Parts: sequence; structure tokens; C-alpha cells
Amino acid sequence: MFLVARKVGRPAPRKEKNYKFRIAGKKDFNKCFDLYADLHKGNNLNKLRKLVFTVSGGKTIIVAMQCDCNGKEIMLAGVDMYYINDRDARENTIHEGFIGVAPEFEGNGLATEMRAFASKVFQGAGVSGISSRISEDNVGSLKSARRQGFCVVEKYFDQTDKKYRYYMKKTF
Repeated sequence: MFLVARKVGRPAPRKEKNYKFRIAGKKDFNKCFDLYADLHKGNNLNKLRKLVFTVSGGKTIIVAMQCDCNGKEIMLAGVDMYYINDRDARENTIHEGFIGVAPEFEGNGLATEMRAFASKVFQGAGVSGISSRISEDNVGSLKSARRQGFCVVEKYFDQTDKKYRYYMKKTF
């Protein structure tokens, strides 16, 4: 994980309409972790993941920031968090562990844009692609992932969530 993070540069932010897409900085961490908790009914990101994201310097977190008409950042609109699990280590991919958009910003294509920005960031970091696990009932996220070139590798029943999920991958 840390080897990939070391290879990730700090690309110029991408501006689209009233939003800026960029790699997270230290000042963004708490906002990202708070958005995660808000979208998970108050459940916080576990301490190990927080530590991994913090130690990697945020290079594996993509943020979507709402901007004013002058381009000044106003607030966090979305977050896309990546890490490497055992399967990703074997397959030389990085895993999209969480993508979320604040409810007031849903429907503006932010998840799709964050995934597009992440693809550019990680393509140059020496990994061969991105993996993701998406619940079958999360139609918006499935649509966004497919738009960015993710393909279903397998469908499985998640015993913890008691629902079907897709393991998806985008290959560079």
C-alpha cells in the first residue's frame, strides 16, 4: 500500500463545473472521515483504515470539492477512498474501498468524475487496475462504475450485509 502511495504524484486538480477533483490533503481527513460516518448511519471508519489513509498522506483518497464562482473551495461534496487488500496485492490492483457523495450533491455525476480522476492518478502508480465491490441494489454506483470501464468479475452473496454484491474491476 505504502509503495503505491509513494508512487502517486500530486496531479493538478481537475475542475468541472462548480467542482474541483483532487487528491486529499491532511486538512481534508476529518471531513472525509465525517462524510463516511454520515453516509454509514453514524458508524465510523475503523481505526486501522484511518491510520492507513493518514500514513499514506491522503494520496489514496480522492475528494470532490464544491467551489464558488471564483474557484474557491467551499465544502466537501464527495470522497473516494482506496487501499490494497490481499487480493489486490496478488492481482497488482488497488481497491476502491468507499465512494460516497453527500446527499445534497447526488445526481451531479461526482462519483463518475472521482473515479475518472482516480484512474488517471493510479494508472501512473504502477498498478494494473482498480477493483471495487458494489451492492446489487446500489444502482447509481453500478452505473457510475460501468461508465468508467469497470466490468463485473463475479457476483456473490455477502453474509455480513445479507445482500448480493458484485466484485468489479477496471484494467488499465
